[in-house]
Amino acid sequence: MEQWNNFNSQFRKFKIDLFTEYNKSFSQYSKKNIVNYSNFNNKMIALHEIFDFDPNNYSGFVISFEKEANLTALAKLQFYSDCYGENLIHEIAANKKNKQKIESVVFNQTKVWMYYHTGSRVFNTSDWNLYTNESILPCSLVYIPKIWYYYLI
Repeated sequence: MEQWNNFNSQFRKFKIDLFTEYNKSFSQYSKKNIVNYSNFNNKMIALHEIFDFDPNNYSGFVISFEKEANLTALAKLQFYSDCYGENLIHEIAANKKNKQKIESVVFNQTKVWMYYHTGSRVFNTSDWNLYTNESILPCSLVYIPKIWYYYLI
């Protein structure tokens, strides 16, 4: 069971706010070139390029959202397996009165692109507060080592 020794050193864990990171990536002052434009002209970021490490040593990753994470009403996160936005692999969508906890997501690959869709801007004036708040998406990204995959199957 040598593969379980040094448990903490075998995976990579990063804490970020996906909404903040997404917006920061499109800033003119961003030093990272992690932005892609899909075939539908959607601005997407490469989650595997946010941090400086080699994702090829990992077999997948988990996004685990904090309990205070919240998507703005009608917003959604879309995750793609390609930089062109053609292969949707997961979507997290909020409804008009989204108050539920955002569930964790497990990806069986390390290269994933994310698109944040703000949702429709057509609304009643009584719903103004629902639509003018920004999403808050604090989470942990935990990359799973390849060696774990071989021992778990």
